Amino acid sequence: MGGDGDDSAEGGPGNDGHAGQAGDDSLESSDGTERNDTSDSGPAADSCRGDRGDARSGCE
Repeated sequence: MGGDGDDSAEGGPGNDGHAGQAGDDSLESSDGTERNDTSDSGPAADSCRGDRGDARSGCE
C-alpha cells in the first residue's frame, strides 16, 4: 500500500501538475517579456520619438 500511494502522489498528478508551470515561462519569454520590452520600455518608443514626434502615436 505504501508503494502505490507514493507512486500515485509523486509520479502521477504531482509531477504533471508542477510541470504545468513551464507554461508561465513560455508566456513570459514570448508574450510577456518580449512584447513589454519592445512596446513599453524597448527601443521602439525611442526610435519613434527620435525620428518622428507625431509617428510615436502610431507606434503606441
